[in-house]
Amino acid sequence: MNGWPIEGGGPVRTASGRRPSCPGGSGRLVLGTLPFAGVWLEGRRLGATPIDVELPAGAHTLCLRSAEDGIARLLEVTIVEGETVEHTVELWDA
Repeated sequence: MNGWPIEGGGPVRTASGRRPSCPGGSGRLVLGTLPFAGVWLEGRRLGATPIDVELPAGAHTLCLRSAEDGIARLLEVTIVEGETVEHTVELWDA
């Protein structure tokens, strides 16, 4: 069956046509920045860019910090279960 059946209707889909994610699902974030930056999620350092990391499905606000240039920016991402989200951010322009 394609999608998730619900009583009295067809499969559930998001506005983008994707199936919604269930708690516990995850996806991947591939992130690059110019200049290189540290990446934090909820106070936890995930690593430095470029980074390829698995995150729980859902909306997240990441903190990007370049120690070299003193730049700090927030980046909002939405991770979709089973998918890879790719972002490249030029921190100078953000």
